[in-house]
Amino acid sequence: MKERRTWIREWLDNPVTFITPVFAVVVLAATLPARFQFADLLSHFMAQYAIGAAGLIVLGLLFKSSKQVLALLALLFCFAVYQLLPFLPLASNDVAAAKTLKILQTNVLFINKDPARLRALIDAEKPDLIVTSETPPVFAEMLAGLKSEYPYQDLHPQKGNPRGLGVISKVKLGKAERIHFDHKGVPSQIFTLRMGEEDITFVSIHPFTPTENIERRDNEFRLIAEKFRKTPVDNLIVLGDFNATPYCTAYKKLLRDTQLRNARDGFGVYPSWPTFLPTPILRIPIDHVLVSSNIGVSQFRTAAHIGSDHLPTITDIYLKAKP
Repeated sequence: MKERRTWIREWLDNPVTFITPVFAVVVLAATLPARFQFADLLSHFMAQYAIGAAGLIVLGLLFKSSKQVLALLALLFCFAVYQLLPFLPLASNDVAAAKTLKILQTNVLFINKDPARLRALIDAEKPDLIVTSETPPVFAEMLAGLKSEYPYQDLHPQKGNPRGLGVISKVKLGKAERIHFDHKGVPSQIFTLRMGEEDITFVSIHPFTPTENIERRDNEFRLIAEKFRKTPVDNLIVLGDFNATPYCTAYKKLLRDTQLRNARDGFGVYPSWPTFLPTPILRIPIDHVLVSSNIGVSQFRTAAHIGSDHLPTITDIYLKAKP
């Protein structure tokens, strides 16, 4: 009993000394190979780890923790911030061009019954292209009603499940089709759009969640990369609810294999899910717009809440001048 009281007293005297090893194990476990599901789940919280490490450093200084503890916390902080560096405004982003294409991408949530807020967002933002996932019939009906302004449409709503997809555009669409990269129950949407003198190929995806089926999610990423390695295109955009953050192994491999970059780069982290958490600090970025190297990005941000568990994203793109 006396030993127990001593341990409790030591913990109260300097809790940082006891918390730090546990915190270090969590952060380092997030770097394990993707085949470990728990590692994938832990990897999605790098922004929170950076904030947590900074907070523990402050507490460590207040509680006069050892230099070793403070050094470990500083290393963990640097590791987490390193994962965030591409998105920080310190990074260079593209210069705005005269002709841009404004894209609204959003997971509307398949049980969402009120399309009025999305309609209000469309009226406010006036995007050129709208790409949706988890599209229920009530949202498809609203989007179809915008045909005078968005005459080019390819809507595939689903009732009672999260697999509905849709695209509507002010700009004429080329070939549009639904395909299945990995699983017949999980469709993706591929379409082309002409911008200036060039075509852009879009792939709208919404794979399984890592808790639902991480192998299927990761295999979808692999098959996307394989498709465009076999039949490369000059201008490629992959967008949607990836159910993966930029910090997880599968996402990083997708970027390496496709040579795409996140439209967030240089604009900010912009966490997009889940909206029911009260502050962006607690949310994570899983809604992405990935672009090929010759596509510039002059704006990326999240937009107003539309009643979904995801925030929409707004991206302005343009084609870079060829050398």
